[in-house]
Amino acid sequence: MRCVHCLTGLHKGKTKDHVFPSSWYPDGTAVNVQRWTVPSCRKCNGKFGELEKELFAVLALCIDPTKAEAAGISKKALASMGIGAANLSTEEKAHRKAFQKRILGTMKPLDELTDVPFLPTLGPHRGFSATEQRSIEFSGETLKLVSEKVLRGCEYKLNNKRYVEEPYRLEVYFPREDGMDHVSAILAQVPATTLGPGFEVKRCATRPEECYAVLYRVTVWGTVRIYASIGREEDLQDLARKEKQSMPDIGPPPEPINSAPVDFSKHWSILDQTKAEFKNSGRSGVVIIIEPDAAYTAKLTAFLASFNTPPTWNKAKPYLLIEHATQAEALYKLATASGLKAELIIAGAA
Repeated sequence: MRCVHCLTGLHKGKTKDHVFPSSWYPDGTAVNVQRWTVPSCRKCNGKFGELEKELFAVLALCIDPTKAEAAGISKKALASMGIGAANLSTEEKAHRKAFQKRILGTMKPLDELTDVPFLPTLGPHRGFSATEQRSIEFSGETLKLVSEKVLRGCEYKLNNKRYVEEPYRLEVYFPREDGMDHVSAILAQVPATTLGPGFEVKRCATRPEECYAVLYRVTVWGTVRIYASIGREEDLQDLARKEKQSMPDIGPPPEPINSAPVDFSKHWSILDQTKAEFKNSGRSGVVIIIEPDAAYTAKLTAFLASFNTPPTWNKAKPYLLIEHATQAEALYKLATASGLKAELIIAGAA
């Protein structure tokens, strides 16, 4: 038996690592809910335990506390910083106060931030102005390490105790949901493994005779979503090529602008933003005017359908924003050729 994380052999130093940390389960989680554990060495268990504690404090404060899937989560996070916690020793109070200072010390009003990437689904929150919202900085590396740790545990539990090791590699992603229609369609075909309120794991794998390539989507508290792939680099590239052949192509794959994810399956993303917000973000794209005319709506629906996109958009807005990092002008020409009224926005243009 080996450690799931560092792959070293386990003898006297064997411990059990919770795939999803015990403190992450919301209040009301049934006692008979599976709480997956995997073999781990003491060093890895201790290291990830500290990373999980720090990440939990940040993420939990950004979750809607009224969600049933996150019941009690924000309260636990505050208690870990000594807020609302009773019967603490003097030493423990000082320890938690220092932790509180480290976590909350990065908090800033949202309207003071520009060009800062947000973790999808955790902000900015609708229904509140930028002056009402606060942001908390956290380490992207910590998020990556903890997410990889969770996914290694999921693969061990769901794939007959398989370790993720060379020549296979694990990659984690945090894309915006409005750019994941194609992936969601694939994952919709496989059953979900539910591990209590708000915890869901979906795993889709290729047939063994083809190659070993796996796609994951892990949902935490019904809010945070982690996407991941496991496979050899050449197999993952081959699968990407096959997928690209089945999709319409309006230019080379885009590159992220200002760390804003772009939908790689369609090469563009529909955004729920104002034109001003989009222009100020320094990205390129197309604004398509929406009109109540039935014939015009049919043209717009057909245009979206040509890119395998469901004809859904925020009908309360007078326009539709589509981001494209590298081929905005080509997309603009396609839209106008389809009989749509459109505006072109180019990054850096006056």
